[in-house]
Amino acid sequence: MVLRFCYTADGTQFIDIPERIWIASLFIGLAGLVDFLDGFVARLFKASSALGAQLDSLADGVSFGVAPA
Repeated sequence: MVLRFCYTADGTQFIDIPERIWIASLFIGLAGLVDFLDGFVARLFKASSALGAQLDSLADGVSFGVAPA
């Protein structure tokens, strides 16, 4: 993704952001929704395991740490 600094006719500077950035924001928001729902379903079925907790932490790290970067 390349941010371009552009200028209007009167000399005002603005940043041209590619349209794909809203798609990335959409998927990060969907990741938040799915993260909430998987925890809700796990509590509903009273399911828990050490592996499940580790995988959930890994998914959170990727969804909310790596993806926004």
